[in-house]
Amino acid sequence: NLMDVTTDEVNMSDLDFDFSALQLNDVSELHIAFPDGRLCYLPKMVDGQKVDDETKPLLIRLYGADSKQARKALLAKIRKQDVINKKRHKDALPTESDVEALRKINIEFVAELTQGWENFKEKFSQEQAIEFYEKYPVVYEQVDKFISDRNNYVKK
Repeated sequence: NLMDVTTDEVNMSDLDFDFSALQLNDVSELHIAFPDGRLCYLPKMVDGQKVDDETKPLLIRLYGADSKQARKALLAKIRKQDVINKKRHKDALPTESDVEALRKINIEFVAELTQGWENFKEKFSQEQAIEFYEKYPVVYEQVDKFISDRNNYVKK
């Protein structure tokens, strides 16, 4: 029992731990899915006809919550939220426009953490990501959840 020995008697090599195993990747890929869990693919088309339903996965590359990009984006998000909160009277409840502005800030935050995507019709840009997440809340929710789950960024 280590608690029963003095510091001088403990072999420090017995206490070594490889902390590098706790390091995470900055970026990981999310294969987007339908609400029922089926994965989304870009169908293969030949002469305008669908040949195969599952050829190219719809992937979104995302920075993790612990990345440098996330810290920078979080600071910007907090500042934007602060502006909205300061406009409101201390005891006033948020208005519908406040809620909409906060929703937009959250979508912009997730878009800032989107590094890119693969097999989408539109070329990636931050503006395209914002539009996409606004139009498809199901995908926005998947992306938001994915970013905050460190297991998705564990080095393999």
